[in-house]
Amino acid sequence: MATFFDSLPRQFSDVNVLAAESGIETLPFLQASEGLTRMFDTLGSAFSVVKSDVQGNITSATLQSLVEAEKAENKNTATVGLLWLKRALEFTALGLRRNVDNPGEELSASFHKAYDATLSKHHTFMVRGVFSASLFACPSRADFYKKLAGSDPNKMQGQLASWLGALENQVRIIDQFLRAKGIEK
Repeated sequence: MATFFDSLPRQFSDVNVLAAESGIETLPFLQASEGLTRMFDTLGSAFSVVKSDVQGNITSATLQSLVEAEKAENKNTATVGLLWLKRALEFTALGLRRNVDNPGEELSASFHKAYDATLSKHHTFMVRGVFSASLFACPSRADFYKKLAGSDPNKMQGQLASWLGALENQVRIIDQFLRAKGIEK
């Protein structure tokens, strides 16, 4: 019985985090992030801006060792890409976590709160308005989880928990790395 998570080529829980440096393997992470864009399709047009941002940063973003190499060359393309990718992933993870932990809350409410806590402080007044308005187009909670579950809601619950936990851990690692480098405050 197939769920949304069964259709992903790579999941965040499949990405190795190297213990010695809390480094995240680049290609598997980017593949898992690309799979996340499929979830944005499930969330509907409200997430087209986030999907576009993530897709753009997947092609340019690299992780810790490449940020270090870039720094030595006085460049910042990968660093900026990783920073914005981390912000978009953090927004998504927080919105989903809020929704999972608050079963009575609709997706639009969860993602509005996540947006206020993450991306809004990095956006201009105009972008905040567009983003906020687009979040009202989120599907209902019931429709969203039905699409994720496919024919097996129980299996999907376990997969979502694993996927979301791994995403949150990797966002935390990237955030700590960026903060240690003085890139994110």
